[in-house]
Amino acid sequence: MFPLLESDSTLSFLPYSHVFERINGIFIGMLFGGQAWISSGADHLAAELHEVRPTVMCSVPRIYEKMYAAVMARVRESPGYRRAIFNWAIDVGKRYSRAGDKGGLLGAQHRLADRLVLAQLRERLTGGRLRFFISGGAALAREIEEFFWAVGVPILNGWGMTEMSSGACSNTLSDHRFLTVGKPFPGVELKIAEDGEILVRSPGNMLGYHRNPESTAETMRDGWIYTGDIGEIDGEGFLRITDRKKALFKTAVGKYIAPQPLEFGLMRDALIDRALIVGEGRPYVVALIVPDWEAAKKQGIDEQKLRDHVQGVVDEVNSHVGGWEAIKYFSLLKDDFTEAKGELSLKLDVKRKVVQEHYEPEIEAMYSGRQKPAS
Repeated sequence: MFPLLESDSTLSFLPYSHVFERINGIFIGMLFGGQAWISSGADHLAAELHEVRPTVMCSVPRIYEKMYAAVMARVRESPGYRRAIFNWAIDVGKRYSRAGDKGGLLGAQHRLADRLVLAQLRERLTGGRLRFFISGGAALAREIEEFFWAVGVPILNGWGMTEMSSGACSNTLSDHRFLTVGKPFPGVELKIAEDGEILVRSPGNMLGYHRNPESTAETMRDGWIYTGDIGEIDGEGFLRITDRKKALFKTAVGKYIAPQPLEFGLMRDALIDRALIVGEGRPYVVALIVPDWEAAKKQGIDEQKLRDHVQGVVDEVNSHVGGWEAIKYFSLLKDDFTEAKGELSLKLDVKRKVVQEHYEPEIEAMYSGRQKPAS
């Protein structure tokens, strides 16, 4: 599945309380005789990547998002001709990563793009030796995945759970499709329940939760794990995760909302760091949005202009969804969500209920008419 060698080394920074890093970041590499370097933490990654220069690495989407945002912020500050060269090189990299025939004119363009931009970018981002990332723990936006493949550092997006001993499926270097988590590993069976929930039967499935037969019976039935994730399997066997079953919510008018597509639509914009959709049991959908205040300041954008910009992004997202899904109001937050405040998990996933509790006044203002509509 993954071409690991004795010469490989990894930089491990994710918590070992989760099997994703414990098994994929440490144990599997050790089985191949490779090296594992233990990071001092996510805040030290930038320096440690240049010191260790790993060849393979496990990570989560939030880290890629931060890397991507840092690169794009630097690009925006560059002279016009440098931005043009960068954009051309990334475009060539994207076409090259998808091409079956990598020779001819495209091959020549890629060699030039690599010499001018891509090789330097790989060195700056990962130390220059990284062959691929293995990604898990949360959904990965397409533009992030495409960017890293274009640069020449593929992200192999996969999916699994602690209950099935980490991974159930993954993309590989030779069998990859954007916006999916790949195909099942050998011996793993997948099927989709009538309500869209993904079910897994695997040799790695747990026997049950420790001294918790009720939760075991709820999660495991007839040898299948009911994962709580919603997804679909395409004609070639690639699995696509569309949302968490628990993240889906119903508005007061009885319409079901999948928040992740709306959040991804908002976060595609360079000036939006984070977005959280709210609306369970409410008459309409609203959004908590964390802008990139620093980037806006560097571009000379004040708060009102930033609000107008975000309004345009919201309008664009709303134009692609049904009226019941449309974001009616949004609130700009001054600070990002943090682990210290309990708003992010150890995997850097947003804890929706905690965030909604912390920002209850902002949410209530959007339902009491104290803010202007988003459209």
